[in-house]
Amino acid sequence: MSKQAVCALENLLVTTEVMAARPKPGGKLSQFLADLRLQKRQQDEQGHGEMPIYKFQTVTLKGEVSKLAEDGENDADSATTKAVKCFNIFNYDSWPEDQEELVDHGADDLAFLLDHFSSVLTRNGVNTELAKGEFVDLKLLISRMFKEKTYLNLWELMLTKEPYCSEYKNILHLVHILLVLPVSSAVCERGFSSQKRMKSDTRASLHTDTVDDLIRISVEGPSLEDFDARESVARPKGKKAKLQVLAI
Repeated sequence: MSKQAVCALENLLVTTEVMAARPKPGGKLSQFLADLRLQKRQQDEQGHGEMPIYKFQTVTLKGEVSKLAEDGENDADSATTKAVKCFNIFNYDSWPEDQEELVDHGADDLAFLLDHFSSVLTRNGVNTELAKGEFVDLKLLISRMFKEKTYLNLWELMLTKEPYCSEYKNILHLVHILLVLPVSSAVCERGFSSQKRMKSDTRASLHTDTVDDLIRISVEGPSLEDFDARESVARPKGKKAKLQVLAI
């Protein structure tokens, strides 16, 4: 398996595990929570005794389940939502100027992130205790030397250049997760649309790698206006080569 494929699988696993707590829209859990909230509102308006009854399909719940009814809509998303908010600890613009305050800044949020992504981090050999110490050192380093850098340049430096990528390898796994989190499902939807357009009934025999390359080009570019095709269509010297044109 190629390194590119392994990287894609790792990103997919991270994204899947991050979204695992979210109920499927239109699924049984979503329907149950929505129906439970509706019944509670109706019973609150009508008034009920000490033993309210909630029904969903063949299931009957007796007793006070108001917390589930009130928080059900947000319970599944709460952990994921909190995790996204906790990633603000890597926003150095929000860090305190005082060095002593900076040492303890974000400690609770970091602990939540390490617990929330524990399965991913453990699989990648991350030492969570070392990560806590590295986070303190990383904050002090950035505040002293790199606060003038943009976020893109900063994390590119930390993730790719020595000695930073080695000295802070445990805490930087969280940065990797932060950078692959999808802001929305729009990218996925564009990918499916591109696949449907490219792998039609008349092109059903396209190799998986070819489809993957075409989708990547379609979604991420470069655009046809920026692409220089001369190098791609040049025939190797002394060899017979076929020129295959694939519509994108």
